[in-house]
Amino acid sequence: MAKTKVKKTGTSVPSPPHATSVQYLELLQNLSKISEEEAIIFRKEKNISVDTGDSNGQSAEIFKPVIRFSDSSAVLPKGLLKICDGFEDIPSAIQSQTWPYALTFSKSIVGIAETGSGKTIAFGIPAIAKVIHLSGTKKNVPNGKYSPDVLILAPTRELAIQIGETIEKATGFLEKPIKSTVIYGGVDRSSQLAHLLSTKPQILIATPGRLLDYLSEDELSLFTVSYFVLDEADRMLDMGFAPDVKRIVNAMDSTLSRQTLMFSATWPSTIKRLADSLIKGPSVRISVTSRSELLTSTDNSQFSPSSLKGGSTIKQIVTVVDDHQEKEKILFSLLSKYSSGKIILFVLYKKEADRIEQVLLKKGYKVSTIHGDKAQSARASALATFKDGKSLILLATDVASRGLDIPFVETVINYTFPLTIEDYVHRIGRTGRAGRSGVAHTIFSPLDKNHSGELIGVLRNSGQDVPQELLAFGTATKKREHKDYGSHYKEIDPSIKPKHFKFDD
Repeated sequence: MAKTKVKKTGTSVPSPPHATSVQYLELLQNLSKISEEEAIIFRKEKNISVDTGDSNGQSAEIFKPVIRFSDSSAVLPKGLLKICDGFEDIPSAIQSQTWPYALTFSKSIVGIAETGSGKTIAFGIPAIAKVIHLSGTKKNVPNGKYSPDVLILAPTRELAIQIGETIEKATGFLEKPIKSTVIYGGVDRSSQLAHLLSTKPQILIATPGRLLDYLSEDELSLFTVSYFVLDEADRMLDMGFAPDVKRIVNAMDSTLSRQTLMFSATWPSTIKRLADSLIKGPSVRISVTSRSELLTSTDNSQFSPSSLKGGSTIKQIVTVVDDHQEKEKILFSLLSKYSSGKIILFVLYKKEADRIEQVLLKKGYKVSTIHGDKAQSARASALATFKDGKSLILLATDVASRGLDIPFVETVINYTFPLTIEDYVHRIGRTGRAGRSGVAHTIFSPLDKNHSGELIGVLRNSGQDVPQELLAFGTATKKREHKDYGSHYKEIDPSIKPKHFKFDD
């Protein structure tokens, strides 16, 4: 069960100016110590794009990026920045440009940055600061139910737990208790709810399923949520998660001034339209990518998944096999080739993961496995074993491809290609994090040929070699439209006759 921990240190919490005061706004506007000219150069060097235009085409002030964590001390409680001590006072690109807007406590944000870029700190520190600014504010919750001030949604249990650990670490440097709790499925429902209602945390980190479970039974409220975060937002708002997110947003007080922050490594324009419908009030889009104009385009016809790219520190390799049966032989060759470091091995289906796990165990490999059917305790144990180096192979379905920050992963192997090119980008982003180099090696078979055009686009956009065998599958794609969701379907080559497969999981 998720636990709330409150730590106290000898650090005192000062009283920064109230967020609505003129003094606070003046401090916020002057957080950055660089000139406008230097800010322009900084954004260009870091590939930062800022779009403050509203639906009427009017633009608002563009805040200068904060190039030192310490510059934010004037508006943050003393001690809160201690979580950043290991970063040599230098924020990542997404952090430097996000904080000035997030700390307004009014501007909503869409943040687009590659994996490992520090998005959790980008939204986590302002979340804690907002709770402190709200302290002492009277809450009017119907029927006196528990309701958090901050809600952070994550698509998987593992990512939710990871976010919770970061928030807990940051609040541990404060004297005044700030409580946070993580709720997710896969553990006892009643005991988790009892813990939640007894601690009443100001910050709630949740997966959609468990949160909706409690909401549907009227066991908690979201009436006071004024800071709402969607992490890995593209996954949340795809066809599977959009209804859940909308139900959660509809449970919030529509009259409350709510700040919404969405973060992801990819942002297809079809998903962007759905996100725009959920954002309340003024907003800004911050992209840290050399192709930001494609990822944030309001003209959906200009977007193609092939405009996506992998991280600059990731070497992408594709091995094309003639026969699907050849994949296992290639896999053992790759495991031998990359045996000196940690490997995440991705497959598509849960039963496929179980089968590959047994094959590897029989061959003497030490492997940890996570997928959606594994109990939470088993998943946590598998991740811990992999992180500690007791096993060098983590076998996973796409449940592990989003947001998890597992340090020192040298190699990602795609044994089975994912369902979408966006999932491919997220998978390979498990390596090459925090400036380290990594390798992503994909086994591509004729069964994957519908993805060839998209994969070729990602490789080219990333400056990677494209094997002739992959080019032979073709690069042409044709967009399909849906009356409700637009061009959300995978692009396909119309010359390829579709094949139909039936899976039992």
